[in-house]
Amino acid sequence: MINRINEDLSFLNRKYGLEWNDVTFSSPLLIFTLKKNEKYFDATIKASYDVTSSFNDVVLLRETITPDFTRLYSNDQFKIIIKEMEERTSSKFHFCRLLIVDDVFMVSAVFDYRGYIVDLENMRLVE
Repeated sequence: MINRINEDLSFLNRKYGLEWNDVTFSSPLLIFTLKKNEKYFDATIKASYDVTSSFNDVVLLRETITPDFTRLYSNDQFKIIIKEMEERTSSKFHFCRLLIVDDVFMVSAVFDYRGYIVDLENMRLVE
């Protein structure tokens, strides 16, 4: 069972860049807290392992993503692209969300009427 958990956590690290941070036991589940640190955001996400069988997998709980966008929100270029989109669409920026799309972490900027993917490498909003 320990080897299986270790393999699964290593897989999540390779696939998503998630680092193991903490573990708690909530019978019959082991709940792992995983961290992701990127240039513009940090994130915490949980994963679970059902200890009733040694053949189970560690399962990423995508609905538990907790992002920290402090560095992104304080970035001057990000502020500029948000202001430009507000002016262009006559809508107000509300917040960012962290999504996992096709196994890739993506940031979405949410405005009044829709969201846009944030291209962090080029610091632009993608429609």
